[in-house]
Amino acid sequence: MGIGETVLPKDGWHYFPDPTNGLVTVQAPRGTRMNGFTLLLTDLQGRSLGRFALTASTSQVDVSKVNAQQVILSVRSVLGDTIPLGPL
Repeated sequence: MGIGETVLPKDGWHYFPDPTNGLVTVQAPRGTRMNGFTLLLTDLQGRSLGRFALTASTSQVDVSKVNAQQVILSVRSVLGDTIPLGPL
């Protein structure tokens, strides 16, 4: 089925399933306070496809309205730091 989990052990972030055309689950490292964090979706040319508030250390985001394509996920912290997660 091609459903797997993408793991970034250095940063402790996880997202799954990959691929998806519906909900994607994003898990933050343990102890991360998610107030003010945002999930960013960009296309391969760097254009913004969406911004979604992350409200808990495990959040589900509906990406069904994004055209079927490979996108890049990243998280922006409340301080403005961007954490690249990877392709979806």
